[in-house]
Amino acid sequence: MIQNDINYSIIVPVYNVKEYLAECIESLVNQTYQAYEIILVDDGSMDGSADLCDMYAQKYSYVKVFHKTNGGLSDARNYGIDRVSGEYMIFVDSDDYIDTNTLLTYFQSCKKNDYPDILIDQSNYSFCNGNIRSYNNYDYKMFGKKTGKDAFMAVATGGPLWSPCAKCYKVAYWRKEGFRFTKGIYAEDLDLIYKVIYLADSVVMTPIMYYYREKRDGSISNTITEKKFMDVFTIINGWELFFEKYKIAQEARDGMYFYFAEIIVYFIMGNLFLINRDERNEVCRKLEDYRYVYKKYHGMLGTVTNLSIKLIGIRNTSFLLFYMKRICLKFMKRR
Repeated sequence: MIQNDINYSIIVPVYNVKEYLAECIESLVNQTYQAYEIILVDDGSMDGSADLCDMYAQKYSYVKVFHKTNGGLSDARNYGIDRVSGEYMIFVDSDDYIDTNTLLTYFQSCKKNDYPDILIDQSNYSFCNGNIRSYNNYDYKMFGKKTGKDAFMAVATGGPLWSPCAKCYKVAYWRKEGFRFTKGIYAEDLDLIYKVIYLADSVVMTPIMYYYREKRDGSISNTITEKKFMDVFTIINGWELFFEKYKIAQEARDGMYFYFAEIIVYFIMGNLFLINRDERNEVCRKLEDYRYVYKKYHGMLGTVTNLSIKLIGIRNTSFLLFYMKRICLKFMKRR
């Protein structure tokens, strides 16, 4: 039974982020709410991050450090989950940070809404080179309290919220369902988190903002390999099975297809020419099998992309997207 004071566990996977780690941890140790622990999972860092973790553990009794051999982000998150002692847990990436009132707001929302399975932050902010921009600005009052199925419908047809961060999970619910991040795949967030939302009894949105760092050099999301492209296809296949098992409404499926299409167009097609020719040929063959997905990509770019594919094919369209993306990036850097 959850008492008046809820104990929270903050899980932070750490791997070679010494440059940003202190900013992240400082935002955690300075929370205005006091009943919590911080679990730093050092995933085999080699840049001094491990020593920084140890320093904070020596300074603060509620900071716990675990050193392990490198197993990747999913493995580090699972490792932390197995060691939490709180009633609720949150994930914070080690190059991000949170507001100092985050846990207090979660606590107030938990008491007000009869301790839901999941709490979702209403806004996400990304920052890069001193610039901060907001996205996924939901209205938490309009969102209210929903069943997992209704919350899934709302987020599947609204802004993308598949990151495990910017959310708070009841540990008993997570463990009852046996949720695990799949080790060794790219986009493991998209593979799991919406399923966690769908199966929940109750989901609440809170007036909290989470701060992401954009495109850090060396980050998982900033390196390109054929395997990452193939992982996306594997995840889509897994979602097709989930759709059928739970008889997901077509509107929600179409919303998920739109997210998948964005990833295919921006991430796969927009970076296709960064891998070698043989790998590129294999990915192009796979892309033919997922035309039904990126046909759901609406808006101007979606319309132009699908028209281009129809006229000049996937490979040539990918070539155009590749160079358009780089021209846009150069333009943005000059601003």
